[in-house]
Amino acid sequence: MLVRSLPVLSPGRRRRLVPVAVSLLLLAGASGCAEQPGSAAVIDGHTITTRSVDNDAQAALTAQSLSATNPANSLALIQVARTQLTGQIQHDLLQRANASSAKPVTDEDVSAIITQVGAAQLAEQLQVTQEEVPARVKDFIALRNLLSAAIQAQTPVTDVSLTISLASYPDRAAAVAARAGFLARPDTFDQVLAEQAAAQGQPTPEPQQITLQRAPTVISSGLFAVPAGSFVVVTGNDTTFLVRVDSRELTKSPLPSSLLDPNEQVPDTVVEALGGLLLADQVDASQVQVNPRYGTWDPITAQVVPGLNAL
Repeated sequence: MLVRSLPVLSPGRRRRLVPVAVSLLLLAGASGCAEQPGSAAVIDGHTITTRSVDNDAQAALTAQSLSATNPANSLALIQVARTQLTGQIQHDLLQRANASSAKPVTDEDVSAIITQVGAAQLAEQLQVTQEEVPARVKDFIALRNLLSAAIQAQTPVTDVSLTISLASYPDRAAAVAARAGFLARPDTFDQVLAEQAAAQGQPTPEPQQITLQRAPTVISSGLFAVPAGSFVVVTGNDTTFLVRVDSRELTKSPLPSSLLDPNEQVPDTVVEALGGLLLADQVDASQVQVNPRYGTWDPITAQVVPGLNAL
């Protein structure tokens, strides 16, 4: 029996619209176009409509006191819609995983978290309406249970290892503009890295090694889903980075046991990200088709991530 279950969604723990953490050590497949008209995604014949995703995203944004019709919030809206669609797809996949689960989620489990945290705060954290909170909390607990069981059993889990190089920019617009130039002339990126380092009186930095399991909150940026040679814009707390993926390798390794340490405060976004990784290992996530309007389906992490043209 686990000493303590993984942390639940807790008071004071809020999810940003772009849940990405970037540092010197940490920075986030196959996809298909949903073929049915009006569909945001198709999972083994089951359709999720664009209407349901868009309506839920607009409602979630409005609940955060942001106007869904304000052009300034357009990026936030598509990010919330992507989160909404990921949640709906994972819900469908979890129904299959839970059918054989040794620890099914009960209504009492869900009620305990809602009572502890509060429906309004959970709605903001999960980027859903209050009406959707019980279903999303149930899915969160299911992902947490998958994570707990895999860590306890030291089950090898898919991991993605990247070698990356990164340049910094004052804002997303500058990074997006620079990316367009590097797509046309990728050989000039190393020169920019050297110039940025020289401006700070530093030598040109060596490429960094990161893994999906050690940087799970970056999954939503699409960094781990793109091939080597790609350029990805990743927004940190104070800086925007343009990341070049120098190499990409799939491996398998157990998740760190520290995630079960009762003294560790594991963010809810980490539980969800790694839970999606385990979900993808347990069910066939490769047959999901996603409307490219929302992004690309990553079958390794069971998440909708930005498509290459939106990175």
